[in-house]
Amino acid sequence: MAVRGALSKRVPNYLDAARAAREGLGPNWYKVLREVFDPPRSRALEESLALPRAIWEFGSKLVVTTNYDRVLKWSCPEWANLRSWDIEAPAELVRLLRDDLDYPTIWHLHGTIENAANLILTPDGYNRLYSTNDVRGAHYEAALTSLRHLLASHTLLFVGFSFEDTTFGDQLRWLEETFRGAGGPHYVLVREAERDRMRTRLQGLPLELLTYAEHGEPLVTRVREFATVCQQRPRTNL
Repeated sequence: MAVRGALSKRVPNYLDAARAAREGLGPNWYKVLREVFDPPRSRALEESLALPRAIWEFGSKLVVTTNYDRVLKWSCPEWANLRSWDIEAPAELVRLLRDDLDYPTIWHLHGTIENAANLILTPDGYNRLYSTNDVRGAHYEAALTSLRHLLASHTLLFVGFSFEDTTFGDQLRWLEETFRGAGGPHYVLVREAERDRMRTRLQGLPLELLTYAEHGEPLVTRVREFATVCQQRPRTNL
């Protein structure tokens, strides 16, 4: 009932729903997480991997995701050389800050199902990563510092990102306030039918909207179009 109550609000509170689920499930919480986020590769329909494969076509050595699953790993064309980072990987993040990545890399900013106990999914986890409080934020200080470096020095394209997660949006507000609009630019892909609502949601954030007709093949085609354009231009920090 608590989970349904959090999700039935006019503005659903997903963090409260996750907290209620964790408290209600007790030890079964991690079993449910594995069932949801860690299915075997054999269960994945090949056509469902078209979008993550298109993302790899940009040629960037780094893909940052807030998803917990292995889909980006399954779809990486260089999977044999793929590197995967959990939330906090200090030595590896130093290489990111130096633009010194040799292999395709997935940074699971909110954790990975391979380490289910550390997922950023409930309010306490978000506080550990995004809090500016020295005590609560110290554990993930390298991660937050690296994220802010990326936002300030690189161009990011957000794919499948609703920005209902206000804590991540706060990092973009920090970017805008700190660098007075000099960071980025950053782009977010938005379904045409949701453009006006998304524009309202993103008001005040340093993001440019790029639209696509519909989920599925139209979105995949749009991502591949952008990937082709990026490949044709001189190398940039994308």
